[in-house]
Amino acid sequence: MRIRIQGKNSKTAFFLSLLFFLQLLSGCSGEAGDDDDAGIIGCVEQGALNFNPDATIADESSCEYEEVEVEDSPIVSVPYSPNCDDTNTDHCMLPFPSGSFLKEDSSNSETGYSLSIEGDAIPDTNSAVSENMLVLDRLDGFSPSTQIFTSFGNQVPDISDLANQFDISKSTDPGHGSSLLNLDTGELIHHWVELDARAQEGEPTLVFLRTLQGLEHGTSYAVAFSGLSENGSTILPSDGFRALRDNISTDNQGIEFQRKNYEDMFDSFEEVGVQRSEIQSAWWFHTASTDSILRDLLIMQSDTEERIGSQGIACNITEVIEGYGEDGKALRLITGTITTPHYMVEKKARSPLMRDSVGDPQFVAEREIDFSMMIPQSLADNNSSGPLTVLGHGLFGNGRDYVSNSMGRYYGDTYGTTLLATDFKGWSSDGDLDAMTFALLDLKEFQYQQERQMQAVINHLTMIRTITGVCSENENFFHNGTNLIDMETVNYWGISLGGLRGPSLLAMAPELDWGVLWVGGTSFTHQVERSTHYGSEEYPMEFFSLLSSEASLPSRLDRAIAIALLQSIWDSTDGETFLPFRETGWKDSLKPFDVFYLSSMMDAQVTTLSADRAVRTGNVPVINGSAHHPFAVNVVEGPVNGSAAAYFDGTFPPLPTGNTNGPDWHHSLAHNLVFEVEEAQLMAYHYLLTGILHDYCNDSCTFEGDW
Repeated sequence: MRIRIQGKNSKTAFFLSLLFFLQLLSGCSGEAGDDDDAGIIGCVEQGALNFNPDATIADESSCEYEEVEVEDSPIVSVPYSPNCDDTNTDHCMLPFPSGSFLKEDSSNSETGYSLSIEGDAIPDTNSAVSENMLVLDRLDGFSPSTQIFTSFGNQVPDISDLANQFDISKSTDPGHGSSLLNLDTGELIHHWVELDARAQEGEPTLVFLRTLQGLEHGTSYAVAFSGLSENGSTILPSDGFRALRDNISTDNQGIEFQRKNYEDMFDSFEEVGVQRSEIQSAWWFHTASTDSILRDLLIMQSDTEERIGSQGIACNITEVIEGYGEDGKALRLITGTITTPHYMVEKKARSPLMRDSVGDPQFVAEREIDFSMMIPQSLADNNSSGPLTVLGHGLFGNGRDYVSNSMGRYYGDTYGTTLLATDFKGWSSDGDLDAMTFALLDLKEFQYQQERQMQAVINHLTMIRTITGVCSENENFFHNGTNLIDMETVNYWGISLGGLRGPSLLAMAPELDWGVLWVGGTSFTHQVERSTHYGSEEYPMEFFSLLSSEASLPSRLDRAIAIALLQSIWDSTDGETFLPFRETGWKDSLKPFDVFYLSSMMDAQVTTLSADRAVRTGNVPVINGSAHHPFAVNVVEGPVNGSAAAYFDGTFPPLPTGNTNGPDWHHSLAHNLVFEVEEAQLMAYHYLLTGILHDYCNDSCTFEGDW
């Protein structure tokens, strides 16, 4: 831009003004009309184009100057994409999760933000255009269990010097190339880093920063990468991020809107020794509050409590099979229905939740849900009462099969406990696999799946209340005049998916005091890509094959974003939401509980990493005899009256260390065979009966797996 600049020498002006004044004084004493003393008027500035050295009277307004070109501040042009974070143009939602998708909101938000992810930011499948999801719009931040990742265009950084899952401690050392910072406390958080093992040719490679456990609820965090290189060449930042880091203006309103938050973030990193000038990528985000995450479920729970009271509504026995299984282990198998408050528009899968005008869940009707119960023969033989164990089934299973199959009959009879179950709708055999197929083609249907999972929690709470309440004296529970069920001792046994869902029930059902979570973990989206349930290009399974197909999301970046977003959708029933309150409870809504995590090394379905997250998030110590002592987990000697964890190692074949799955023949090895280990059985069921964990592993919880 060109502008005219007029300048003057102040001393020269003062001198000439004084001279002019003296000349006026002398003129007053002379003769009128004396032309010789009139003086010459002109520009006396030597820098002017029309400088007049003969001028005796200064006329500054007549000065003319050469036009001077003045440099504007540099401006970087960054393409603007509404509803995207343009600090990384590899994908609309990179880096993930980004504060650019948070809007300041003090009206109805504990965090001061509302999550604002428009439908055009969510990846579209090739079968459906994505829309806003109400379950996301109601949140005031991202999931505390969120995945964290970014990319560097066509550059792939060398991360060999960064912390990995086997060497975590150095992640908070000075000069470490990745940083995770709690902006509220100024604390650097341990983590580890990996490159995407599922990277797709022709697309940027994702760099994942892995958290060790659930982050604090309602808290601000920042992520930074610095000092990274590729084949000796320094990794270059994106134009958008570089503009923020180097105080360069852009023509991108989205980036400019973020500048204030980035300045605060850079200051925070400087305070912990991360130099602004060396950062190659950084961003901030805020996790959702507990109130926000659990809002829908707690509304449903509160309404349910009013409707079922202290005793439940009603049960209806539909079938009693004496001596079920014909192996002498089951006295009888009882099936029936429980009258339950329902909040879904329809009972079937793929139905949405009924919501009122402001989006809150709304009661629809009382409906009947199935339950199954197996009373063991051993209680009848002893004519004595035993505990009631609520059993949580595995992925796409059902309650009846788990209480009545040979394993359920064996454990129930051996340890003298009655088994009770209903389905985990959303992940059950009751139409949910088909519903998942539709959701993989149209992402908005994942909202309906999660709403069905919340209804499943209500179903379980109502079942427990009803069986121990209004139906506790049902004639089918008796033998020779003795009620074989001790309704005062109710515990939980969750297997696989049931282990993942266990903390929600343990925290919300007042009748449950403790539970055994067998081969369970937390944070579904952290484990899904490592699970044989999902699959990969090398070892395909149904879910991966459909999601990566041309009908759905053929782009790896789109799939990664979609999976990461699901965590915020699934949080309201994920165990990782409830485990931070295991010891203290939360308000009047969640109660404290105790738990025993029993995990199996090289589990191809629910990974050891997922189990590690669970015990860290819940502050659950690991017993000394455990075959694995996770980083940053306390080690204790048994017996433990409270919560504890143990890992068993059957020397199964190693799994991939990256975010991908092993071959299908790994599927049932470590995950299933640990059930046959006597020490594991003794520890699990003695804990289930007493709430006290004894270490039966002697020196180490190892066994010879038969594979």
